[in-house]
Amino acid sequence: GARASYEKYKVFPSVVIAQAIDESGWGKSALAQKGNNLFGIKADKAWKGKSVEISTSEHYNEKIVASFRSYNSLQDSVKDHSLFLINNKRYRKHGLFEAKDYISQAQSLENAGYSTAEDKKGNRIYAELLIDVIRSYNLQLIDNKVETK
Repeated sequence: GARASYEKYKVFPSVVIAQAIDESGWGKSALAQKGNNLFGIKADKAWKGKSVEISTSEHYNEKIVASFRSYNSLQDSVKDHSLFLINNKRYRKHGLFEAKDYISQAQSLENAGYSTAEDKKGNRIYAELLIDVIRSYNLQLIDNKVETK
């Protein structure tokens, strides 16, 4: 699914995989278990599919209960993640699809507001989190494979 996302939408596989790892805790989060949602995508008023209510953290330590998209399968979650990025103009506006590497793409996601992840001082850290996951597991090697096709 991550490779297909790159071929169709130019979202680097390393970024898709790192987001899934980070957002779902390696698929062990309540949201991943109850709703097959690997990316923490909320169910806003425009969402016509199923949803699930889950307790989550916003910003550094604010706890809330939110409505999240729910999918029939993990594959559906990966497909919808790509569509979510394409259909939300803020990602194009912040250069997500023009980015030439995973570092730039991770920063574009942070700049566009994909995540509210912050450190204790209130600094946004989402790009750093994704880049750390990518480098820790050498996920950039997958990017190299799809780019040379």
